[in-house]
Amino acid sequence: MAKIVDSLFMFARLPKLQLSWKWQFLLGILLVLNCAQALSLVKRASKSVTDFTVFFNTSDLLSQGAGAELYTGRDTSTDWLRTIPPFGQMVIQPFTFADIKTAAVLWALFNLALLVGSVLTLGYFASRLDGKARLFTAALPAMTAVWLALAQGSIQVGQYSVLFAAFWIFFLGLRASR
Repeated sequence: MAKIVDSLFMFARLPKLQLSWKWQFLLGILLVLNCAQALSLVKRASKSVTDFTVFFNTSDLLSQGAGAELYTGRDTSTDWLRTIPPFGQMVIQPFTFADIKTAAVLWALFNLALLVGSVLTLGYFASRLDGKARLFTAALPAMTAVWLALAQGSIQVGQYSVLFAAFWIFFLGLRASR
């Protein structure tokens, strides 16, 4: 039980980094770009021109009782095929209580929270690998920059890549805390 409680507080033991102004600037720009992509998702979802629209509409139909026949048709607002697997529907289902714009805002905020949490977990994981060498901790700004750069496309269209990668990073962090 103590190990579980200890692993929940892993973020309290994050390394203290002294970032140069160049890294601060780059990471700040990437964070702003991710926020801009989140806003783009909301705008695109409102116009029904994003993957999230299909995910949301399909989940909404399933919550209204639609069955497997749903997958043989196309999404009515985008005319795109419905190809999202059941796991994807399970993830989006809680957002169907709201209209699509509100759901897109919540999904975007959820993805941004996953980004922040996964960056913190990367920091913890790097510090656990380091020991006294600080090699991984020194590489943390570069790892963070790559992660933030790659996340932008997924956030803009509302895909699950950030979710999957963040949970993989969370697993690494929990594993390192043992």
